[in-house]
Amino acid sequence: MTNNEFEDWLSRRNIEMRANGTPPSKRPWEAISAYSTEFHCSVDLSSDIAKAIFKWFEERSRE
Repeated sequence: MTNNEFEDWLSRRNIEMRANGTPPSKRPWEAISAYSTEFHCSVDLSSDIAKAIFKWFEERSRE
């Protein structure tokens, strides 16, 4: 997955979570879970994927 594809994937998940009323503070955690499920892999919280997800949401958080 390219960086642009990853960002698009995160953006789509964020839109879905917003529509479902998921609080912003829970969205990175839900995104990690969704990534693990969708791509059939476990995501260690110290992994580059988890760090990228947390960073993406941190940069876009309004809280």
